Amino acid sequence: GDARGGRPQSGEGDDAVTAVRSKILVLHGNRQTGELLLGRMSSLKRKLLKPRDTESEEFRKVELVAPDSPFIWEPLDGNPEDKDSNDEVDESNLRTWWHRSGNEYRGLEASLDLLHQTWSTGNFEGILGFSQGARLAHLLALLHSGSAGLLFPGMKFVILSSGYGDVPLPTNFPPRGSLWADALACTKGSLSEARVSTPSLHIMGADDQMVPIHSSHALMHSYIKPQIHEHKGGHHVPMKAGDVRVYLDFIDSTCSMEQNPDPGATTGNESSASDRRNVEFSSSNNTSDCQGQLQRAENLVEL
Repeated sequence: GDARGGRPQSGEGDDAVTAVRSKILVLHGNRQTGELLLGRMSSLKRKLLKPRDTESEEFRKVELVAPDSPFIWEPLDGNPEDKDSNDEVDESNLRTWWHRSGNEYRGLEASLDLLHQTWSTGNFEGILGFSQGARLAHLLALLHSGSAGLLFPGMKFVILSSGYGDVPLPTNFPPRGSLWADALACTKGSLSEARVSTPSLHIMGADDQMVPIHSSHALMHSYIKPQIHEHKGGHHVPMKAGDVRVYLDFIDSTCSMEQNPDPGATTGNESSASDRRNVEFSSSNNTSDCQGQLQRAENLVEL
């Protein structure tokens, strides 16, 4: 398929106020696009750009940024995850984050490279993924925790809608390459056994026929203190008023936790002290090697 990632779709129009202070990375589902998913999330998009009830004039705007995946969806890539037939969409431009072959996610490396570049533009604070995008968001959270915050730095939360955890990690994860290898060099244990401490909100639908609730519950086991929001609908990101309030409260609560960082912790898209506590490091026998590899990884991340 086509390996060119699309221009990220943003939560704002061209003439909107440009005082956005932070961004959330939105990852669409299989046979979908960033624009299509954002179209489903217009109520959350609007609320994030407006003051909440308790905020002053110096409120924190949050923009949703939804890049298209690098690959065109093909029939062999499985069932569509956006089945609203009322939309007039260009069928030839629907996307997928990988082409699955058994437990190999062919193209995953290209998708991770695209998202690393997108994140590196700065000011991202969290991720919201739907279905295949939730699976990808989970992989990003593993990379973040496994690298002690060097990869996808500044990640404060993940929101996983119709996520699934009852399948093994792909055989081609973590990806090859010096960026990923150096950043993960000092991690103790396997990512497949890791428990992520990044705050997580798990969204699941009682009538979801594509990702049953038990599959989403299985993903929660990979997180420390996961939060859950069940809705009565099917395979979609719910956007009723009560659902949107859950998202806003979760986002605001995780970001308020960062208002008083530990001494020496950094802000923005840098690795923070709290990031570095997310994983254990190797034994002191390899301390000097670890420090050297971490320094190389930090240099690569800054490029």
